[in-house]
Amino acid sequence: QQQQQQQQQIYRPPPNVVSPPIVQQQPKPQPPPPEQHQQHPPPSQPPKAEEKKDNNKEILEKELRSYLQKIYDKENEQLNALASAQKQLENHTKTINDIREKQKNEKDLLLQRRQNLQIKIEATEQWLSQNENNDEIDINSIIIASDTWSEQCIEASSMDFAITDVMLELDRCLEDETIKLETYLKQISKMAREQFAHKALAKAVFKKQNNLVLLNQQHR
Repeated sequence: QQQQQQQQQIYRPPPNVVSPPIVQQQPKPQPPPPEQHQQHPPPSQPPKAEEKKDNNKEILEKELRSYLQKIYDKENEQLNALASAQKQLENHTKTINDIREKQKNEKDLLLQRRQNLQIKIEATEQWLSQNENNDEIDINSIIIASDTWSEQCIEASSMDFAITDVMLELDRCLEDETIKLETYLKQISKMAREQFAHKALAKAVFKKQNNLVLLNQQHR
C-alpha cells in the first residue's frame, strides 16, 4: 500500500513556475575514418609507346653487343701479339743458346790449335838452333806434307807464288823495254791462266781438308 501511495504522489509544479527545458545530450562527433588508398592499376600504355620502348631496347642491345665485340676483338688482338712476341723471345733464346754453344766449341778448338802451334814453334826454334850454321840445307826436306792433299796444296801454292814473281819480272822487262808489248801480253795471258788453275786447286784442296777436320771434330 505504501508503494501505491508513493506512486500516486506525483510532483506537480506550481502554475507560475516554468520547468527548465530538458536538454538532450547529443553524441560527440567522432572523427571520420581514415581514407583507405586503393591501389588503382596503372593506366594501360597505348600500343605505339610500347613498340617504341621495344625498339629502343633492341637498339640499346645492338649497341651494347657491338661495343662488347669491339672490346673482345681488341683484347684478342693484344693476346695474339703477346703470344707472337713470346714465341719470338723463345726463338731468340734458343738462337742465343746455340750461338753460345758454337762459341764454346770454337774457343776449345782455338785453344787446341794454340797448343799445337806452340808445340810446333818450340820444335822449329829447336831445329833452327841446331842448324843455324849449317850451309847445306835442303828446303824441300824441311817441310814434309802429312798426306796427299797437303802435298797438292803446298805445290799449288808454290806455283801460285812463283807465277806471281814471273809476272812481276815481265812488268819490269816491259818498263825497261827489253821485251815487246805483244810478247808481254802473250806471256801475261799464259801465266794468268796457269795461276788461276793453281789457285783453284789450292782452294779446293783446302776446302776439302777443312770439311774433313770439322767432320772429325763432330764425331769426337
